[in-house]
Amino acid sequence: MTKFSYKLKMEIVKQYLNGDSSIKLCRKYGIRSCSLVLNWVDRFKQYGEKGLTVRSIQRKYSSADKQNILNWMKLNCASYPETALHFDITSPSLIYRWQRSFELYGISGLDNKRLGRPTMKHKKKLQPDKTDRNVMKDYEEMKRLKDENMMLKIQNEYLKKLNALDQDEQLDKKHK
Repeated sequence: MTKFSYKLKMEIVKQYLNGDSSIKLCRKYGIRSCSLVLNWVDRFKQYGEKGLTVRSIQRKYSSADKQNILNWMKLNCASYPETALHFDITSPSLIYRWQRSFELYGISGLDNKRLGRPTMKHKKKLQPDKTDRNVMKDYEEMKRLKDENMMLKIQNEYLKKLNALDQDEQLDKKHK
């Protein structure tokens, strides 16, 4: 879901074109950056109402497309917003990220890579080989002993609590 609807963007652009300042509009509608309002106005001037519509499908850019866009920006000494407007890219920061990747990693930095954390590999539980009966018996015996040990610990704690309550009850009888 987008933060600003088409109707709100259209209303803000109309108010800007009628003479309201971008600072005033940002304060009125709680927008953090005045450049966002100016970006909407530029998109409206360039593409009309279509420039403010919310895009449901994100466009994928190939490595060659990214290279061409960065080359055009460099040749025309254009800013990120100007380049985004020229190529109908909704977010100028996308171009900044491409340029940063290109500077750090070269052309390979422009390749489409999957983002986010890599998938976790599931570790296999260490279980004995089922064909070896002796090992299997030992494994089952160890598991049974662990379960029994846990039950005895729980029983021991229960008896301690019961003993403490009994002692408190006897103290209360003595003081009365």
